[in-house]
Amino acid sequence: MDLDAKTAPEDHAPYSFFRSRKFGVLSVWALMLLAAFGTYVLTRDLEDRGGNAASVFLSADGVHEVYLFRDRAEPVALVVQRGEEVVFVVQDEGFHNMAQERESRGDARLESGEFGMGESYSLVFSNRGEYSFYDRLNQDIRVTITVR
Repeated sequence: MDLDAKTAPEDHAPYSFFRSRKFGVLSVWALMLLAAFGTYVLTRDLEDRGGNAASVFLSADGVHEVYLFRDRAEPVALVVQRGEEVVFVVQDEGFHNMAQERESRGDARLESGEFGMGESYSLVFSNRGEYSFYDRLNQDIRVTITVR
């Protein structure tokens, strides 16, 4: 028995499922799920590496934020103008203690004391120069601030 295309049942046509609306909807959902998973994986990878590719930030409003994480700071270097404010903001559950590096033991230095999630430490620089800070609780965390 020969059936023409108009009378052939669609359920038996080869690959008819792939041309159906149901397949299209499932494909869109699968792509969205794959994109979300890929974004999650890439974000976690960047956080784990502490990517510093864009480590110098300039602010237009005179307030610069340095975000402190468990194992790094972002940005690690920034340029500010005299009189501008730098705010160290904790982004993890731990505590931080930002201190200015000094040349010798007798030199005075700035130090935040311990502060944690939801807290911040602010500085306003009035003198030009390069200032290096480190976290006394995790000495791998370092930030350089250049004041112009």
